[in-house]
Amino acid sequence: MDELIKSGALPERTREVFIPYLERGMSTVTKDALMVAAAANVSIAVEHIVLQAVEIGLVPVG
Repeated sequence: MDELIKSGALPERTREVFIPYLERGMSTVTKDALMVAAAANVSIAVEHIVLQAVEIGLVPVG
C-alpha cells in the first residue's frame, strides 16, 4: 500500500483522506476502495494522454 501512495497515482486530496487510515491500519474494504480509486485515476490520466497525443497528431486515428 505504501508503494501506491509513493507512486503518485492518487490525487493529493485522496492521499490526505486515506493516509490517516493507513497510519492506524485500515480494513480490507477500505484498502480495496483505495486501490479502485488509484486504478480509476491512472485510467483517466492515460486516456487524457492518449487524447492529447491524437489531438496533436502523434497517434494516427483510423
